[in-house]
Amino acid sequence: MAGMERMTGLYLGVDGGGSKTAGVLAEASGQVLARVRLGGSAILAQMPPRSREALAGTVRSLCRQAGVRPGDITRAGVGLNGIDFGCEFPGQLRQVSAALGIPARRIILVNDAIPALWGATDEPAAALIQHGSGWTAAWRRRPGGERLFDHLAAGHPFDIRYEVLPLVSRMLDGRAERTALADRVLGYFRVPARRWPEAVFRGALPWSRQKLIPTLIWRAYLAGDRGALWLARRAAADYAAAACAMIRKTGSPRAFVGLGGGVINGAPERFRRLVARLVHERFPRAPVGRPARPPEIGAAVMAMSTGRPGVLRPRE
Repeated sequence: MAGMERMTGLYLGVDGGGSKTAGVLAEASGQVLARVRLGGSAILAQMPPRSREALAGTVRSLCRQAGVRPGDITRAGVGLNGIDFGCEFPGQLRQVSAALGIPARRIILVNDAIPALWGATDEPAAALIQHGSGWTAAWRRRPGGERLFDHLAAGHPFDIRYEVLPLVSRMLDGRAERTALADRVLGYFRVPARRWPEAVFRGALPWSRQKLIPTLIWRAYLAGDRGALWLARRAAADYAAAACAMIRKTGSPRAFVGLGGGVINGAPERFRRLVARLVHERFPRAPVGRPARPPEIGAAVMAMSTGRPGVLRPRE
């Protein structure tokens, strides 16, 4: 946590999404005193009980590990999936404050893409694509000026977990070349070919299985399966298009691009190189790499670096 050595106090960093809540408690020097990882804490206009308990449990665990009380925390940086609309923000802030047991005036509450960008790099101009349970992306010209990018996924970011389903359907009915990927997907979901269209139409494929399917796709990709190659190329092109759009917004052709999240982190290095190559076709001097630090650390850095608690970050 560069540049914080002259500060004092305790800073909470929380990154909450649909499947997990990661938290850290750190000193301004950068020393991490405690870490925890619990269930999901994504938020809607009204906070679900599961999310409320995850946030409360995060603070309890961190304070117990560090031997401090919630009242000792100087400021909290909290990034949650679902912090999207200004009209919902005051109520969301009150609910998060109550769950954490920390006054709202000490909390910086933002969409979870913002802390991820804070953690990704110390470079001033930067962009981040994080594809985990959902899609998150953000960019900035300089620290403190973070902006969200397609935070509502209105541009339909390409997601191999969903796009593999119509591809298999097309393989089965002859609109696309059938490869081994089709049989692997059918076997993975334990659905016979004759019942596949109905299972897709009725939403009968469990998300608990579907969210783990990238591993199967990446294996087929490394084996040279043409269906998996098509999915990977489409995904790489979409990530690169988003990265280039954000680089243009930063105004710097040297802006750092971070690629993270479970879908991307689980991909072979060959896929990451493909995304980088596509970015470098337009911005050859823009470094493309993995985030330097996890989002929960980014949330703590954000808490140390900004003096505007309780403010919804502007969005693009």
